[in-house]
Amino acid sequence: MLVAAFFTTICLLTALLLYLSYTLFYEHHAKNSHIKDLYEDISNRDQSQQNRELQLKQKAYHAEVLKELSERIGYSLDVSKIIEVITESLKEILEYSTASYMIKENNHIIFHSYVAKSVNHNFIKDTQLKMLSALSIMLNTDISTAYIEEAISGTILDNAADNQVGSYFNLPLVIEDKILGIITIASPSLNIYNLERAKILYIITQEAARHYEKLKLILEEERRKLNAMVASMEDGVIMLDRSLRIIVFNPSAVKILQLTNLAEPTIKDITNSLQGIVDLRTKLDEAIRNEHVTEQEDIIIHNRAYHLLITPVKDSRNELTGTAILLRDVTAEKELIQMRDEFTAKVVHELRAPLTTIRGTTDMIVNESKLTEEVKKKLLLTMKEDSEHMLKLVGEILDVAKIEAGKFQIEPTLGKIQDTVDKVVGKFSAQATQKGISMTAQYDPATPEIKFDVIRIEQVLNNLISNAIKYTDKGTITIFVHPEADKGVIIEIIDTGAGLNEEEVKGLFSKFKQFGKGKTGKVKGTGLGLVIAKGIIESHLGKIEASSKGPGRGSTFKFWLPLRGPQDMKGGNNGKNITS
Repeated sequence: MLVAAFFTTICLLTALLLYLSYTLFYEHHAKNSHIKDLYEDISNRDQSQQNRELQLKQKAYHAEVLKELSERIGYSLDVSKIIEVITESLKEILEYSTASYMIKENNHIIFHSYVAKSVNHNFIKDTQLKMLSALSIMLNTDISTAYIEEAISGTILDNAADNQVGSYFNLPLVIEDKILGIITIASPSLNIYNLERAKILYIITQEAARHYEKLKLILEEERRKLNAMVASMEDGVIMLDRSLRIIVFNPSAVKILQLTNLAEPTIKDITNSLQGIVDLRTKLDEAIRNEHVTEQEDIIIHNRAYHLLITPVKDSRNELTGTAILLRDVTAEKELIQMRDEFTAKVVHELRAPLTTIRGTTDMIVNESKLTEEVKKKLLLTMKEDSEHMLKLVGEILDVAKIEAGKFQIEPTLGKIQDTVDKVVGKFSAQATQKGISMTAQYDPATPEIKFDVIRIEQVLNNLISNAIKYTDKGTITIFVHPEADKGVIIEIIDTGAGLNEEEVKGLFSKFKQFGKGKTGKVKGTGLGLVIAKGIIESHLGKIEASSKGPGRGSTFKFWLPLRGPQDMKGGNNGKNITS
C-alpha cells in the first residue's frame, strides 16, 4: 500500500510539473557564469522588464541544454545509452549519491547505477528493490523474480560506510506513450529533493524522449529508402546493428542463402546457411575488432562463386553503428576469365602449329641438298599456306581489337547484294557437293540495291556459309535474300545441320566461346569469325542474330542491312528486331 501511495504521489507531482514556471529551474541550474551574471542583472531591474528578459534568457538557456543533449545522444536509438547520458549529466545540476536506471528488455532486467559518492552495497541493493517495486507497478507486471543484468560504475563501493537511502525520487522514461524504464536519484541525506529538483530531471528526460522519437522517425524513413535501394541490387546485401540484429536483408541475399521460408531470418540463420563454407561469425568479429573491411574470395554457395565483403559501419563521430555484409556473384567473371585463358591457349596453339611446320620445312630445304625441285616447290607451298593461315589469324585478332575499340571502318558502295551472295555460294559449292549437301540461293526479285562494303559482307557470308557446311554432314543449306518493307534487305542462311541449344545460341557472338564440332570431333580455329561478322554488320548499322530449334535440328543465321550506308543515316538501328 505504501508503494502504491508513493507511486500515486509521484504521478500527481509529475502532472504538477507541467504548470510550474521556468524561473527556479534556471536560477539553480545555469550552466556557466555568464548565465548567472544575467540572472543577477535581471534582479536589479523593474519587475515587468525583468519578466520579459527572464523569458528570453530562459528560452536561450533551454535551447543550450537541448543542444548539448542532442549532441551527446547523437544518432543512437539505444535507450540504455540515452539514459546513461542523462544520468551522467545530472551530476552537474543535482546533488546525489547514486543515479540509477532500470529497463525491462525481453525476459530480463537491465540495472545500471552510477555512483557519484561512495555508498555501501546495501544502499545499491535497497535502491534496486525500490526501483523494481515502482517499475512493476508502472508496467502492471511482477518483475521481482526476473533475471537482473547488473552494472555499477563511478566511485568504488565502501561496505564499511554506514549509510542507507534517505531521499530518492523515481521518474519513468516514457517514449511513444510506452514506459520503457525508470530513472532513480538517491542520497543518504534526508529531504533534499523537492519539486524543483524533480522538474530538472523531468524536463531533460522528456526532451530526450522527444529527441528519440524524432530521430526514430528520421531513421525509419532513411531505412525505408535504403531498403528500396538495396532491394533492386543483384548483390546480396545484409546490414546488422551493433547487436548483430538484422536491419536490412535484400531479396538477392534471401535468394543466395535460400532463406525464402523464413519471415524474419536472424544472424544465426545466416551463419547456419554458410556452415562449412565460411565462418561468418569469426569474419564479423575480425572486421569489428580490427575496424577494417574483411573479405574472402571465391566462396561457393549453391554452385555459384561469390566474393564476401564485411564492412564495419561508423557514424560521423567514428563510433561503430553496425556491420554491412555484401555477397557479390562473381560466377560470370570467373567463367569469363576461364574462357579468356582458354581462348589465349587456343590462339597460341593456332600460331604455334604453322610456325612449327614452317620451321621444320625451312630446316629441310636448307639441310637436305638432294631435294628435287618438285619436292622443294611442294614444301614452299606448304609454308605459304601456313603463313597465310597465320596472317588470317592475326587479321582476325586485329579486326576484333578494332571492333572493340570502336575503330572498325567500312567502305560502303551502292550495289546488288545478290551478286556477292552468288560469288560466295559458287566458291563453296564444290565443298558442299563433296559432303552431299544441297546448297541453293533464292532471291526475291523485289530486292533493291543497297549501300554496303562488298569485301566485308563477303567476309561475313564466307564465315556463315563455311560454318553451315562444317556443321552439316548431310541435308540442305538454303540462302534467302529478300527486302523488308522499303527499310533494307534480309539475308538468311538456313541449314539442317547439328543445331544448337539455347545456351549455345546466347554465347555464339562471344569471342571467348565456340560451339560445335566437325567430323573429327574437334573444334578448329579461334571462333572469332562470328564476333567479326557481328562487328561488320553493326558497322553497317544492321543487326545479326541466330536461332535453332535444338541439337540435331539445324540452325538459322539472319542479318539485316539498311538501304543506306551509315554515312547517309543520322541514327542507328542496332536495337532493331529483324523480321522476315
